[in-house]
This record gives sequence, structure tokens and C-alpha cells, in this order.
Amino acid sequence: MKLNIDAKIMLIAPYIELAEEATRLNLESNLDVKVKNALLAESGDLISKAKKEQMDAIVSRGGIALKLSQGQHDIPVIEIPISGFDILEALYEGMKISHEIALMGFSNIIEGANRVALILSLSNLRVVLRETADDCIDKVALLKKQGVQVIIGDSFAVKTAIGFGLKGILIRSSRESLIAAYQEASRIVRIKRDERLQQEQLRTILNYTHSGIIAVDKHGFIIAANTQAEKLIGKKHNEIIRKPCMEIAPSLNLRKTLEAGKTELGLICDMAMTRVVVSRVPIVVNEEVVGAVATLEASELIQEVHRKLHKEIIKKGHFARNTFDSVLGRSKIIKAVIAQAKAYSSADSAVLIQGETGVGKELFAQAIHNQSPRCLEPFIAFNCAAIPTNLLESELFGYVGGAFTDARKEGKVGLLEMAEGGTVFLDEIGEITPEFQVKLLRALQEREIMRIGDGNIIKVNIRVIASTNKDLRIMVEEGRFRADLYYRLNVLRLKIPPLREREGDIPLLAKHFLQKHCEKYRKPVLELSPAALSVLNDYNWPGNIRELSSVIERAAVRSPGIVIDANEFYDLADEEVKDEGYSFDRRLLIETMLLTGGNKTQAAALLGVDRSTLWRRLKKLEGKVGKD
Repeated sequence: MKLNIDAKIMLIAPYIELAEEATRLNLESNLDVKVKNALLAESGDLISKAKKEQMDAIVSRGGIALKLSQGQHDIPVIEIPISGFDILEALYEGMKISHEIALMGFSNIIEGANRVALILSLSNLRVVLRETADDCIDKVALLKKQGVQVIIGDSFAVKTAIGFGLKGILIRSSRESLIAAYQEASRIVRIKRDERLQQEQLRTILNYTHSGIIAVDKHGFIIAANTQAEKLIGKKHNEIIRKPCMEIAPSLNLRKTLEAGKTELGLICDMAMTRVVVSRVPIVVNEEVVGAVATLEASELIQEVHRKLHKEIIKKGHFARNTFDSVLGRSKIIKAVIAQAKAYSSADSAVLIQGETGVGKELFAQAIHNQSPRCLEPFIAFNCAAIPTNLLESELFGYVGGAFTDARKEGKVGLLEMAEGGTVFLDEIGEITPEFQVKLLRALQEREIMRIGDGNIIKVNIRVIASTNKDLRIMVEEGRFRADLYYRLNVLRLKIPPLREREGDIPLLAKHFLQKHCEKYRKPVLELSPAALSVLNDYNWPGNIRELSSVIERAAVRSPGIVIDANEFYDLADEEVKDEGYSFDRRLLIETMLLTGGNKTQAAALLGVDRSTLWRRLKKLEGKVGKD
């Protein structure tokens, strides 16, 4: 019979016949089992021999197997099973001699004997448990007094019975039982080898990762730690294993993870050797927290990774191109706004920029970022009005793979997470729904987000600049914008004036855009005639700087000559009338100015326009009608 035994096995046979049977089996099946014949008292010495010879497993039976399996060693002990048939054979031999029979053995034999006695209704059979050599002698002596003539058991029980003048019958192990024990030993050894291999692979992976890793059981005792964790903690392996984590590394606070059962990422902790970034994750089995794992990243490594990620983000265009030098204007009002924005740059609070469409709100947001301590970090602009409501959350917070239909398999990093360390510019903030306002408020307030489909909390370090062309205070009063979010955003308020209020800036900006568009279309530098500048200066510019740039671009493309005349801009008057919904009459202007004694503020109020619009209309008159 060919046996597939791929383990180094030592058989400790408690009686010579078993040793002889094992030797024959070695020869017949080409096995290399180390066979030793020894009694219970001698078996302990064989453990040292088995270790020295690097045995994978020990096979034995009865008291020897029981004793060795309880010993302090790491060699697996496999018991040769005592079958019911083995017991029946011994009983059959004993009953030939006498019906006054006792079966004596250790607990691993007694259990099978009791079942046999019950099945066969052997009421006269005495089943006696023995635990030690002295115990065996005392109980054999007692059994003799009780009239027992035959004792069935292991080799020591048989030897003791013979010493008391009784008949002893040995419970023998069959060849089949011996083979079954060998096969079980081989199976256990294979499992242990696989476990050791997996443990070694895991240990190698853990020790060669840049992250420190510590695991604790449900009581907070450290059950695993890799080399990097030991370095960061500043202690050796044997100094931390099976020790309370609260004593070894209290700043990790893994007790909180065990109690709350929540994942926390990106926490800053001070260890003995350095400052680290920690992520804490509970180990949950059957809805019960049975442990926790912490990963530790040295802050220097995090900074290096952050620099690489920053380069990737910059490649994608997420950076601020404009500075305060990009803001053109000589008017007092724009200079005051620039000074205010520069003051906001040094702070880290949220900024709410208000202004009409086209005044340059993002320009100021970029300038603030570029003069702030976060200037080397990402600047990510997001137009809240340009994205459908159902996609806002996935764009800002990100999602994990398979979070919803059509989601990327690899998931997506949200813009708030991508802006780590930098600035997020939320344009048209007034367009988000009340439902999403709640989620955004929590993210800004707690400085943490959760990707869609993920329960992990991600800490974010960002500055928020928001903008709107609406009056959010009115929206709050009307219940269309959350008051708590408004106050969270409106820490620092910056109001950008419309172009019509920036006295003297229109010609400067017009000439700047003309030069820019001439370069764009590779045309010689054109000029604006005084009449053209006058028309531009008088126009109301509802689209502000963006509209001015478009008008100048159109003129640069259409102009046949070097000088752009007023004729190129006459269509602006028609657009203004359509936009404002009224037309000025020369006579009405004069009568209103005469009525107010030349007071432009009162005249503008009577006409229903602002002072700047009235001022431009008066410049069209041939004379100056009144004074302020």
C-alpha cells in the first residue's frame, strides 16, 4: 500500500508490538517514520530528541499522547485513535477468561469504552479512569478486592494487573488506526506549513512596507507590530507584544476605535521618535469589534508623497494663475478692494466674494490664494451651477468603485480631498440645493468627508473661498439658503464693484484687452479713438469686465484699420436700452437737473437709475448742467 506521508514523524509506541507493526509498515510502504518504544514515564525525554531531529509531528496513543499534547512545546501531537473494534477485540479476549472485567484507561480511551458498554449492555463491565502511575496501582488493588479478575487497558495497566496476580489484556491499535494517525499528522503538518508560509509572507510584506502597522485585540493588548512601527514607537518587538497599547503608544488612542467601532483616517499623532499620520480601523467580526489596526506614516514620508501628488494635481491644471498684479485698475474703489483682499490673504478663514456676473470674482480668489500661506498647494475651482445637483456630491466628495451605476471601477477622488492643503473656490454657491447645503456645511464644519459608498472618514485641510452674484442674506430670509452655512462662509466678506462704478478704469481695461486680443489674432497693435473710448466709458456694462473683453475682441477682429472708431461700438447703445428697459430723453435730463438744482444724487433717484449711469448720460450733453 502506497502512503503519501510528506512529514517527518516520530512514533512513540507504548508497547513493543506497536513498534514492530510500525517498523513493518515503514518497510512495506517506504516510510521514514522514526519509531521509538517508550512508557509514559520515559516519553517526556523524547520531546527534546524530536526537537533536535526537527520532527514535524509526534504520533502516540493513550496516556503518552495525552501527556505530550499538554506539554509546553510547539510540535503537534496526534493520537492514534482507539476504535470501538479495538476495544471489542480486547473485551472478547477478556470474556474468554472471566466476566469479572474492568477496563482501565485515560480519559481519551474511557469515552469510547463507555459507549461500547452501553451499546452491548455490559452491566458487569467496570470502566475506571486513571490519571497517574500511582493512581493506576491504587485502583488495580481496589479492583482486585472487588473480585475483578481481568483488567483491560494500556501497557502500564496490563503490567500493573499482572503484578497483582490478575490477567491483563492490552488494547491494541490496528494497522488501520496507525495509518489514519500518520495521515492526520501529515494533514496537520501541511496546514501548519501553509500557515507559516502565509505568516512569513505577511511578515515580509508588513516589514517591507513604509507604513508602521500595529494591531490590538479587543482588550487593547498589542498582538502584532511590524518593524517600521517599532522604529516609530522607539521600542523593540519583545517590549511591545502582549503589552497594553495605552501604555506603549497612548497617543494612538486605539481604545477609542475599540469603543466607537469607527474608522478614522489622517490623524496627526506625536510618537516617541517623530510626528506621524495615523489611520485607525476597527476589526469587526459578526458585528462585534474584536480588535483594531493602526497604520502609521512618518510625516516626512507623507510630505514626500504629498509633493508628488501636488505635481500631478498641478499637471491637471488645478493651480492659481493670477495674482494681485493681474487685477488692473486705478480707481479708488478697486484699490480699496485690492487692499482688503490682500489683508484676507494672510488669514485662513473662509471668504465670501460677492459681485455681479463678470466682475472677476475668481480672479480675486486666485490672487488671495497666491498671496496666502497655502500658495504652494492646489487651487481647485468648482462652479456649483455648472454641475447637475445629483452629481455635486460625487464631484466634491468622491466615491469608491461600484458606489453607484456608471461609477468608475477604481472610484474617484473628490475635489475637496484633491485640494488637501490648498484652497477650494466654490463659484455660484447660491445655486446649490438646501439638501446639499447640509452636507457641505458638515464637511466645512468638521473638516472631514466621506466618499460615496464608503464609511471611512477622511480628514481634509482646506481653505474655502465662495462666490455669488446673489444676495445670500435675502436668500436666507426667504429660506432658500441655510443661515448656518451662510455664516460659515461669510467670515470674511469681499464685495467686488461693478465696472460702471470703477471711474477711470474702463479705458485702462479696454486698452489692455485690445493689446491682448491683437496678440491672440496676430494683428498689429490697434488703437481706440477718443470717440470710441467715450462710447465705451458711457456704456453701462451689465456683463462687466467679461463683456468688455468680448466687445473689444469683436472690434479687434472686425476693424479694417489701425484705429478703432466709435462706429464699432454704436450697437452698444441699443443693447443698453434693451437691457435697462428705458431710454433717456435730453429734455427729461435737463428738466430733472433743473428741478433738483443740479443735485445728481436726487436726479438719479427721480429717474430711477444709479449716479454713475446718470453721470455718463450727462457727459453726452454739450454743457455741464449742474454741480454735485
